[in-house]
Amino acid sequence: MGTAVKIALGIVLGFVVLIIGCGALIAVGTSVPGGSGSGAESILDGGSSEKPKGRAKTLRFSGNGGKNLGTIKLPKDSRLTWTNDGDLFTVMDEELGFSVNSQGKRGSSEVEAGTYRKVGVNAIGNWTMTIKPR
Repeated sequence: MGTAVKIALGIVLGFVVLIIGCGALIAVGTSVPGGSGSGAESILDGGSSEKPKGRAKTLRFSGNGGKNLGTIKLPKDSRLTWTNDGDLFTVMDEELGFSVNSQGKRGSSEVEAGTYRKVGVNAIGNWTMTIKPR
């Protein structure tokens, strides 16, 4: 299968997950220490102009397959880094203000301060994600 077809399938799969809703994903992994436990108050950017107040801390998540992270708040601009041992890693919020869609084994993105709602991860394989304030 060609690279363009794999990328197109990855994008389509990401949008299907978004349409189905992050709540329908079966969460297999668990948050690692430093994360928010249930994921109710956590990480990403660009979802709104609302700038959360409070002390910025490094957030860590891990899992296998899909996981609903809930609302993620970033009081400061941050760097998101991730690893995945499978063929697909996707992260999206409900407004697509923040998204990652990759077939790579690792990567990073700059993320602006903000509040991101209904953040979900969809991946094939085991993954980790860290968001560290700059």
